[in-house]
Amino acid sequence: MSSVPFPDTPPLAGAGLAALVAYWRQLRLEQPVPARADLDPTMLVPWLSMLGLVERTAHGALCFRLAGQGLCAAIGAEARGLALRDMFVPSARARIEDLAHHVFEDPAILHLRLQVATSTSQTTPLLLGMVMLPLSDHLGAITRALLCMDRPNPHAQTGPVRLAIQRATLAAMDAKVPQTGPLRLIMGGRS
Repeated sequence: MSSVPFPDTPPLAGAGLAALVAYWRQLRLEQPVPARADLDPTMLVPWLSMLGLVERTAHGALCFRLAGQGLCAAIGAEARGLALRDMFVPSARARIEDLAHHVFEDPAILHLRLQVATSTSQTTPLLLGMVMLPLSDHLGAITRALLCMDRPNPHAQTGPVRLAIQRATLAAMDAKVPQTGPLRLIMGGRS
C-alpha cells in the first residue's frame, strides 16, 4: 500500500474512471470531500451501470447501499446490502477492507487494478480498474463512498466475477480548508 500526493489523473483508472474522478473533484469546492447530496444523477449517466454507493455503518461494516445493473450483473446478485468484501476472492477480503477504511478515515481516493478470478484456464487475465471516492453525509461525516468499476468485456467472462487485487494506490488528498478572514481580538470579558 502506498500513499501518494493527490494526482491530476488517476494512475490506475481508465479514461472513463478518470472523468468520474474529475467530476468528483469539481464537487469538492472548499470541502475536504463532496457531500452525497451534491451528486447530480444526470452527470453520472456515463457510469451509472457500473456505479455503486458503499456505506460504512456505525459498526464499521462496508456494505452497498445501491448499485447499477452492470455492477450487480458482474457480482452475480443484487448488490444492495451486500458487503463490499464479498466481491473479492477470500485472500483479498481483509486487504480491501483495510484499503477501503482509509478512504473513509484519511480520507483518500482508492485506485485499484483488479484481476478477475476465473475457474477456467484463461490465457490472458482480465484486468479491471476500480476507483473509490469518499462522500460526506448531511452532518459532514464521511460515511459513504462512490465506487465505480470498468465495464468488463462481456465475452471474456460469464457469470459472477470475484476480484483479486493486483495493485492498489491510496491517493492522499490535499485538504481544502475554507478560507476565513484574520482573527481579531475582542476586548472585554472576565479577567
